[in-house]
Amino acid sequence: MKRNKILKASLLVTFCLLTSIAFSQSFQSSVVATTGAYFTSSAGSLDWTLGEISTETYQKSVGHLTQGFQQSFFIEITGIAEETEAVSIYPNPVKDILYLEAADMSNYSVELYNLQGQRLVDILGDTSSGVNGRQIDMKEFRAAVYLLRLTNSLTKKNYSIKIEKL
Repeated sequence: MKRNKILKASLLVTFCLLTSIAFSQSFQSSVVATTGAYFTSSAGSLDWTLGEISTETYQKSVGHLTQGFQQSFFIEITGIAEETEAVSIYPNPVKDILYLEAADMSNYSVELYNLQGQRLVDILGDTSSGVNGRQIDMKEFRAAVYLLRLTNSLTKKNYSIKIEKL
């Protein structure tokens, strides 16, 4: 009788272990986003996505899980370099006209994207030097959040700014 109970208990434990192993999950590394790209060169690689709205990191002794960013390792930022370029973008939030001002706007190309990744405005750098400002007519756009990307043709730096249209 006692042996029968031990046999039933061991069968139950074996069944539970086999069931849990059969239905266990493994996680694949994946990102859900509206757009993105992967670039590689001899200097390194860049993997970016647009549309990730939240981030969280869970850590255990065996590893970590980061939601929202594609991170294969942790990056420790010890300082932020002082920017030497001054670009003014106003008003933000904008209702009608968005103004962009810099010491020489002719060095900048301007692109405006919606959150689906569609380019709505594309203004190339002006060939005439000394242009201090640009305007983007936002009247025809619906109330939403947009991404403004400025690219300096001299320094090759890109700046991305979130613009809210009222």
